[in-house]
Amino acid sequence: MHTSFIKTSVLGLTVAASSLFAEITYAPHKYQQNDWFAEFGGNTAMYVNPASISETEQLEFSAAFFSSISGEASQEYLSLTYPMDYKHTLGFSFFENGASIDGGKSYGEYAFMFGYAYNLFQFISLGIDLSVLYINQFDDVKQLTLGSDIGVSWNPLASSKLGYLLVGLSLQNILPPAVATDNDAPMFVFFTTKDAYKIPTNLNFSLFYRGLDRSLEVKIEASLIDIMHDEDEGGEGFNLETSFTVTYYLSPHLGVRGRFTKEGYFVAGATVNVKDVSIFRYLSLDLEMSHDDLYAKKNRGFIWAVKITSRFGDTREEKIGEERYRRLKIEPENDYRAAMRLYLNRQFLEAAYAFGKVQTKYPAFHLVDQAAFYKAKSFENLRMHKAAKSVYEDAIKHCSEVR
Repeated sequence: MHTSFIKTSVLGLTVAASSLFAEITYAPHKYQQNDWFAEFGGNTAMYVNPASISETEQLEFSAAFFSSISGEASQEYLSLTYPMDYKHTLGFSFFENGASIDGGKSYGEYAFMFGYAYNLFQFISLGIDLSVLYINQFDDVKQLTLGSDIGVSWNPLASSKLGYLLVGLSLQNILPPAVATDNDAPMFVFFTTKDAYKIPTNLNFSLFYRGLDRSLEVKIEASLIDIMHDEDEGGEGFNLETSFTVTYYLSPHLGVRGRFTKEGYFVAGATVNVKDVSIFRYLSLDLEMSHDDLYAKKNRGFIWAVKITSRFGDTREEKIGEERYRRLKIEPENDYRAAMRLYLNRQFLEAAYAFGKVQTKYPAFHLVDQAAFYKAKSFENLRMHKAAKSVYEDAIKHCSEVR
């Protein structure tokens, strides 16, 4: 899977950590692959497909750390998703990606992503994100650039018998971040900046399946790299990259994982989780490791990543259910009691208005008839007999219609 910014960076981990040379050169189609921090089907994987965060059911936080064994190349990741109601979800992610050259100056990327997903229909969601990327090229060139992704996710299957299936399609870098290498480059760089290298736009297809009584999870991903090819920047474009991941849960709280990355090497890992612990409704820890010289010499050797994910707070259903309960039960009773206090304090004009408010605002409230009675009694005490008679007649008519 590719991030919308880090995945296509030419320096970063790919050049600095694998080649370990100090010459600053940019070339197309070299990019940092990221199969570690999040997967499609995971609720915080906004950079894989911004629409996927719509699957978040409660406030979710994720943090991860990736490193080579030497520590010369590393990447950190934070993410937060917040479901507002049934249709809207907000997301935030932060990446820090860097590598040093022979213990000297470091290359670093600091990216902030802001995302939004909308549940268009019951099974279809749309998403968009905006990334703000700060790049420090060995203190020689420092710049800010912007990028954006769009995506759609489709959930055609969600049952206890057949399992859960999620399909996604995203266009990564539809607004391509631009990187300038000139020492005289401006601080703010956009894709329209002259002589700036535009990070390639990718088309990403993802599939996630959970089945066998939630004991098996499978993720498949295929990406077309650089679908909007610029001949002036070289390269062939339309490079196909694929990866797949299988996780099998030995128990509801312990799983083992195997992953074949787009970079072409195998990753082994394990995941462990607990539920309803203290303030956390869900807490999981993932540990993955590999040796990326298995198939091709990359000079990083042993690499590993650790990730923690936590969920807390009320779910969407709990929040909406509580809101409905308050609106249908608690709020009308509170308003009725407030009106009764006014009546008992002989503030009859205010009481008549308050009881009328209960009638109008909560027509299905079980004490609405009594509210009508006390509204009429308030008018009687004010010697407004015609108004009281009208209220009595309306209440009797309402009771007859209900019966």
